[in-house]
Amino acid sequence: MTLPLVILPGLHGGSKLLDRFSDRLPDWIAPRVVTYPTDRIITYDDILAGLELPDAPFALLAESYSGPLGVRIAASRPTNLRALVLTATFARSPHPWFPRWAAGAARAWMFRLPIQQHACRRLLLNDDGSCEQLDEGWRELVRADPDVLAARIREVLRVDVRRLLPEIQVPTFYLQASRDRVVPGWALRDIRQRLPQIESVTLDSPHPILQRRAAKSAAAIADFLQRATIPHSSAATPSIRTPEYSAHE
Repeated sequence: MTLPLVILPGLHGGSKLLDRFSDRLPDWIAPRVVTYPTDRIITYDDILAGLELPDAPFALLAESYSGPLGVRIAASRPTNLRALVLTATFARSPHPWFPRWAAGAARAWMFRLPIQQHACRRLLLNDDGSCEQLDEGWRELVRADPDVLAARIREVLRVDVRRLLPEIQVPTFYLQASRDRVVPGWALRDIRQRLPQIESVTLDSPHPILQRRAAKSAAAIADFLQRATIPHSSAATPSIRTPEYSAHE
């Protein structure tokens, strides 16, 4: 029997950058990537309104930009949700010192400048990976209209769903990138203050952890889902933990 894993993508809003990660999941996990439109602006509320969740037991994974969506969905306690996975993400703006009223400064022209590709490599990808991989990440990001990307960033800078965290009752897991320049390390501590039972694993990676560390990410998440959703799995099967990442439970 397979476990559907509904995946809410990062700022890119697409599925291509999640192919390598999805391919490395074990056969008993069936990934289903939700995609966001690239040609029109939609809000977190719009995404939730149009989202159809499985009518059978499933797990939910929310990457980066989609973290607040994952929190909102889990806090609403869908009948069939069995586990929540958060990857390199946040419950409130990852840059809270940036005034919420100033979020409107994010504009489409910022994504049209040639310098943005270099900035993306330095900040988002941390120059980690081959030039081909870095270029792939940039191409997928800018598939979306610049107005769409700017709107998503404005919403990220305004979001705060911390008050919903105590409402989450399903097992929850956080996958953290140790060299994340986009989402600071305190974002996990921020979540843990209101959701102390959350488990976490840290991998040596820049922000796009599911892309740069696809195999290790898949192993860590599969280990968690196995323990969280399969009765007595921890006694029947050894866990998949390896010395290549650290766990905090």
